[in-house]
Amino acid sequence: MPPSLVNRYVKRLAAWQAVRPPHNRKGRYEITAKGSRLLKRGAWSFLAFIADVIEGCRARAVSDLHNVVRERGWKTAALYGATALAETIGRWASAAGLEVVGVYDEERGEGAGRLDDLAGLECDCIVLSDWQKAEDGMLLRLLSEYAPVVNLFAVDGKSVPEWS
Repeated sequence: MPPSLVNRYVKRLAAWQAVRPPHNRKGRYEITAKGSRLLKRGAWSFLAFIADVIEGCRARAVSDLHNVVRERGWKTAALYGATALAETIGRWASAAGLEVVGVYDEERGEGAGRLDDLAGLECDCIVLSDWQKAEDGMLLRLLSEYAPVVNLFAVDGKSVPEWS
């Protein structure tokens, strides 16, 4: 975004009394009580908007997992990726009829099993719960040695790209 556009938006926020200009030239703008209320209202508006999108993702994921469970007779799943999303994906997997037997991740060891632990685990499939790893071919090949990998992050046949 060009600096001139940022400057215009900041000036508009100041005119709305959502931010207070700095006391000196090099200071930072401060959010006002009015600005804080506007920010909270905007956050709730955004959540209301995105809730429909999230529900669509949930419905598709549960349907996709349920179809796989029915076709292949799978009963258990391990999640790979100890992300904030893992808890949600675990609930979706349970709703589809899979018992989640654990969460595994090399990078986020706290409360998560390590990749090596998958070798001794008996599970029917591994469900990715870290969308940033959905494009990692080496990881997917390694995971597929332990169990079939389910990638819920595919949209229109392609994995969701990493945002930069």
